[in-house]
Amino acid sequence: MQATALNIFKSEQLLGSSISEEVSLVPFLNYLQQRAQVPDPSKRLIPAFVLDKLTELQQKYGSMSASNHELFAEGLYLIFNLTTSMTGDDEQALWGIASPISQTAFYGTDAFYTLLTQPIFTEDQFNNPPITGSIAPHIRQMYSLVLQRFYGFPLTDTHKLSYTLKDDHGNPQAYYELHIDYSFVDITYRGILPTIDYSQLRNRNKNVEVDWSQLIDALDLSQFEFSGFSILSLKDITEEHVTSRIKSMMSNLSIYEPKTYFSELEQHIKTFFGSQDINFSLFPLFYLNGGAILDSDFAQKSILFGPFQKYIKQYDPNFLSQYLQIPYSIVYNLVDGMDNSDTPLLHTLQEQGIMTYLALPLYYNHSLSGVLEIYSSKEATLDNTILSKLRQLITLLSQLAFDLSLEFKNRLDSVIIEHFTALQPAVQWKFNEVAAEYLGKLFYHKENSRIQTVHFPNVYPLYGAIDVRDSSVLRNIAIKKDFQQQHFALEKLVSDIRKIYDPRSTREFHLRIQQSQHLLEISSFDEAVINATDFLQNETPSFFAALAGQNPVVDGLIAAYHCNSEQHPDNTNRFQREFETSIQQLNAIINDELDALNAFIQGNYPSYFERFRTDGVEYDIYVGSSITPQQVFDNNIIRIFRLQQLITMARIGVKLQHIKSHLPLALETTQLIFVSTNNIDISFRSDERRFDVEGSYNIRHQIIKKRLDKIRIKDTLERLTQPQKISIVYFSDHVVSELKESIRNLQTESLLAPGIEDLELEKVPGVDGLRALRVTINLDYSL
Repeated sequence: MQATALNIFKSEQLLGSSISEEVSLVPFLNYLQQRAQVPDPSKRLIPAFVLDKLTELQQKYGSMSASNHELFAEGLYLIFNLTTSMTGDDEQALWGIASPISQTAFYGTDAFYTLLTQPIFTEDQFNNPPITGSIAPHIRQMYSLVLQRFYGFPLTDTHKLSYTLKDDHGNPQAYYELHIDYSFVDITYRGILPTIDYSQLRNRNKNVEVDWSQLIDALDLSQFEFSGFSILSLKDITEEHVTSRIKSMMSNLSIYEPKTYFSELEQHIKTFFGSQDINFSLFPLFYLNGGAILDSDFAQKSILFGPFQKYIKQYDPNFLSQYLQIPYSIVYNLVDGMDNSDTPLLHTLQEQGIMTYLALPLYYNHSLSGVLEIYSSKEATLDNTILSKLRQLITLLSQLAFDLSLEFKNRLDSVIIEHFTALQPAVQWKFNEVAAEYLGKLFYHKENSRIQTVHFPNVYPLYGAIDVRDSSVLRNIAIKKDFQQQHFALEKLVSDIRKIYDPRSTREFHLRIQQSQHLLEISSFDEAVINATDFLQNETPSFFAALAGQNPVVDGLIAAYHCNSEQHPDNTNRFQREFETSIQQLNAIINDELDALNAFIQGNYPSYFERFRTDGVEYDIYVGSSITPQQVFDNNIIRIFRLQQLITMARIGVKLQHIKSHLPLALETTQLIFVSTNNIDISFRSDERRFDVEGSYNIRHQIIKKRLDKIRIKDTLERLTQPQKISIVYFSDHVVSELKESIRNLQTESLLAPGIEDLELEKVPGVDGLRALRVTINLDYSL
């Protein structure tokens, strides 16, 4: 036992010196006097003895106080024995006596002091509801105590705090619950007790019991006097706490990223077993296309299904498939006499330096849901006690493995919906609704049952396009260059052949090469490609076939030519490959920015977002209450989205400029936005599996989009879209002020360069009256 002053809340907000408290035996002596007067002699014997002893100590040393408590160690030990079980182990008990407001402990067991002098941190009780107001848990307890004593207001979270014991690296080692007994604390109030309005104390949030900020204003703790002592007892709640946290993780599975989820889960398991030296793997079984997925990211820590698979397969290629068909527990160096020495896995464990290992198949609803593995590379880390502890978690982990498989399937569906089909989350509800109605009709065998068209009226269209300038011309040039390179290589070969063997056929074919090269230069692109392809794929093989066997040296030259072509196929399409690689790198950056734009839109007002791959990228966004009826539509949403469109286009321009010098072929892009002020109707076309506009007026919107990339400024030959600029096309003048305001804001932030071009555009078939604003991107902007 120790009689040393120790601040219990050393790392937390303190109650302050303004609160009046006095360490005293009086409340406890009054309690003993009542117990010493009960009729049953056997029940009053021990309380009477302790009362006499404490009275004797007070007569000898005066009243006990914070300054002389160590003189009362003998009496405090009697209090310990009276308030705890006589059969307990004094050395293991986590028990102490503290000042009335529990801020300072002054007597307790060795184990109590040892624990509280380690890196231990106070938390809110883990299962409490959230609390309003910034107020430390132990301060809240004092308010709870006052409310109980003076106002009869019971609170559910009184007198308990949760502690976390951490190691030198900040990892949780154990969790403890601190219970504070205020039975021997008397409280008095100086003056007239204030009236409490209970209705104001209740927080509007149904999950919160008390609005503590209101209570702090209503009650001044400095007007209360606390006298006596409180009794502290700590209880190890590690297993209970970890189990509760895992259950909480299960209920919030959908919000976790897998890497974060498994890292947190592994830490909980390590804390549960009391060792940071164990490794943990929970491998949920994911079935896809009739088979289990064995290369999942969830298997990174797994011995059976992770990176060590290749070593296991060296001993038995069929081991894993056979194991999943008839799963069983695998034990290694954990329990004497239980090792599965016949399994090829043990060879891998020994080679990888794993000292102890346990694998357990998990079942949920009588079906295999996953495999649990616990192992360590250090000796004496795991022993047979792990089996008894695991019994508390097996059911929970079995369900978790099943839930993870289910979540994987949900995320798989989401990926397919988002990336591979036209059905997006924002509109999926409508498809569900229409499909459910159709199934209902089929259920009742209604005649001529037809599935309804998925239709969204009155949506606001947003359109943008990022195009690679002159991409068709550049691709054609690349194709011609590749043909020229093939002609040059072929002409060199024939020249070398003629030095050795020069019959008439060889001279004539040499002339055909030169003629084909000339046609490649003077013909139109399509004609040039047809002629060059025919020459290289038909005439050339015939020439080689005619020469075969005429001269062994010539045969060697031709064989070397073919061998070089086979070993270096990229040489035949080098320029096309440079062009396509550059396009791919541009589109990767464009798509990343459009992904961010889409995430912004879906996070603010879920809408339909569709992109189209050309040499650049085009995209349509449809926004409206018919798509998102559960949210109130505000026209400001469109203003916000238009601004974000402009920001995205500028960011794309800056990023593409930064990588331009690193591309195999330097390409330039143009950025175009079309602002339509009229809403349109769209519907899903089952034949093409995509959304399209409805009605003749709405189709006009599509016609305009298709004619914008080549449109010119009125009375000039200059195309509207230009590299390093953003062109914003519009019809109605009432959006101009909004657009210019957005542009000026981005110019203030230096994302756009100063200046705005206000342009009138040429008339194109079916479209008249188009205007545009054009702005320059600040390519030096730092993202």
